[in-house]
Amino acid sequence: MTYFQLVAVVALSTLLASCSEPVNNSGAAAEAAPAAQLTVPELLRRTVELGVPDEYDQLRTAYDKSRLALAKNPNDLASWLKLSEVFITEARITGNFGSNFDAALSILDHVIEKSGTDKARRSEALTLKAAVKLSQHQFSEALALGKEAVALDPHRAFNYGVLVDANVELGNYEEAVRMSDKMVTTRPDLRSYSRISYLREIHGDVPGAIAAMELAVKAGYPGQRKRAGAERY
Repeated sequence: MTYFQLVAVVALSTLLASCSEPVNNSGAAAEAAPAAQLTVPELLRRTVELGVPDEYDQLRTAYDKSRLALAKNPNDLASWLKLSEVFITEARITGNFGSNFDAALSILDHVIEKSGTDKARRSEALTLKAAVKLSQHQFSEALALGKEAVALDPHRAFNYGVLVDANVELGNYEEAVRMSDKMVTTRPDLRSYSRISYLREIHGDVPGAIAAMELAVKAGYPGQRKRAGAERY
């Protein structure tokens, strides 16, 4: 999905920092190195004004807060997840998908690896990763990630959202409708209503699609891009 074009794009590489122990004097193998710790990727500052100024300020604030929290506690999975959402949102607003999606995916893979028995965090990370994969047109992979997320947390509406989107893109319309019913039952909001609107449009129900989109817009936030676009992802 295309929103705006970024005039200047600077490549961003997300690096994994690794540590190692020296070999001792006796020649024996050193102890295993500690697991690599993900560094916080840089959020590039925009070179032109895009979207709503207040929205960008909120995005920068969310980034700065998450970065500070992770400086204090690198194992704060909630802050890592918030950080991934910042990069996903920035990618969609600016159109600078490459570096922002790379940063988001590296963060989400880190959370998935570190989540252990925390089903809620793992499920959220899987869903966000699926959303990125949908934007990259990797629909089968997104479907698999969404199914895993639902198995972990069947009470989170957006888990069903990625299943709606993946099934639509793969032509599985009956399953998409079934997942949209589960989503709107779990949480009737902008995301669920906009998906229902799209599915009704696909099936030729234009009046029904308009009605559902009106509900989606009313469920959004005044002045926000999400309300203006009533986006599905």
